[in-house]
Amino acid sequence: EEMFDVLGRTIRISRGDTGLIQFTAEGIDLTENDLCVFTVKRRSGGTVMEKVIEPEEGAYLVPFTNEDTEIPVGDYEWDIRIALDAELDGTGRVTGGREIITPWAPATLRIVKAVGNV
Repeated sequence: EEMFDVLGRTIRISRGDTGLIQFTAEGIDLTENDLCVFTVKRRSGGTVMEKVIEPEEGAYLVPFTNEDTEIPVGDYEWDIRIALDAELDGTGRVTGGREIITPWAPATLRIVKAVGNV
């Protein structure tokens, strides 16, 4: 069984596991031109994960793959930013938009060790 939970805004997942988290954009009418950027960084500042997500029915679904969570056990910081009328560079990276919204302060993503050898 996978260990994936959210307590408050702390996301906790076993190293190497998968998961899915949904964020809703309350009070914002999302369009297909709006993108969400979910970023995870080391506390020292280096980015370990960045996902660009398109809205689905007024929400953003952020998947965590095995590859995403095969990072060293420990605490990281995450945040989510919404780019209204997002602007992209040639690699698909969000570089700006009509308005950038950060709905919450950064929070903790905790990668915990798995005891089993599988």
